[in-house]
Amino acid sequence: MEARRYSPAGELIDQVRFPVSNITKIAFGGDDLRTAYATTARQMLSAETIAKQPLIGALFEFEVSVPGVPCPLVRL
Repeated sequence: MEARRYSPAGELIDQVRFPVSNITKIAFGGDDLRTAYATTARQMLSAETIAKQPLIGALFEFEVSVPGVPCPLVRL
């Protein structure tokens, strides 16, 4: 599985490969928002799939060249 970044014109700019098949969400963090965190899930996967992907369900971290955008806190 991989995460991909596209230009506004739809051109593939970058991609990050993961050793698991079930990426659930990517969020930006760090002081400069250039650290991406990717969550993965193992729920509803067969024991065989989990055995083939021992890192499934882990949190992955990687650096990006373009920072994320700050998101304001939501108050209810």
